[in-house]
Amino acid sequence: MHYLFIPLMCILASSKAMIQSRFAKSMTKTPVDALVFNGIVFVVTAMFGTPALFRGIDLPTLVAGGIFGLASVCFQLFYVESFITGPVSMTVLVVNSGMMIPILVSHFLYNEALTLNRIIGIIITLFAFYFACGRGQEEKVNGKWLFFLILAFLSNNTATITQKIYTNSFDSANPSAFVPVSYLSALLMTVAVIWFMHLRGIRKSFRFGPQVAGTAGAVGAILGTYQLISLRAVKIIDGTILYPLCNGGTTLISTLASTILFRERLSRRQKISVVLGITAIVLMSI
Repeated sequence: MHYLFIPLMCILASSKAMIQSRFAKSMTKTPVDALVFNGIVFVVTAMFGTPALFRGIDLPTLVAGGIFGLASVCFQLFYVESFITGPVSMTVLVVNSGMMIPILVSHFLYNEALTLNRIIGIIITLFAFYFACGRGQEEKVNGKWLFFLILAFLSNNTATITQKIYTNSFDSANPSAFVPVSYLSALLMTVAVIWFMHLRGIRKSFRFGPQVAGTAGAVGAILGTYQLISLRAVKIIDGTILYPLCNGGTTLISTLASTILFRERLSRRQKISVVLGITAIVLMSI
């Protein structure tokens, strides 16, 4: 029954990505635009589980939540910079392939099963990521891009592994406080970065109004729901199946949704990715 968390998480993650990407394409023109938007998202996300704060916060929750929040903000910043300074498809591929790190942590640190079917499914998922990435005339690899890509890769895995260790190694009396602690930490760092950029003369370009508030609110609500479910799923589902299924499933749903909802035509590579994604999901589910 608990495996039903996985498709729900995939739907939530792909919904968040589609809503946020539409906003980014139409409204985001400066780094501060993205930071302000994310700040609003963090406020809404922090509201999920906020009542739990009144039941007290133990030290593991405070430390793990703080690390998770800071790593999440760093990932968003470095991920965007990677897109700006280098090849987009390679950036997506490398970051998505980072799921191998928490999978290995799950296997070696917590003895979670890594069966032959799962190994084959993970390898096929990596190929699905490769074919899902578009190929075109992109920038050549350069040192600046590589620097930001490594930081994005490390910060993303830091957040994921922190959540895994927190949920599986510490028996917190109030684990629901992890979400508000994480995103309040993320909010504080976001405000600090916005202030720093403000001193450098970088301002937001969009006017705050109902569209921005509504979009950020929707993304925050989706993210808050996702994180509460994820907190539970990471504890009861082996990471060796949770991470590849969530990553592969989210990519698959996003690709299909763009075709059905936005009438985008799938390229040959994307069709191959869909077939590989379905194959991988079937294999890892056996």
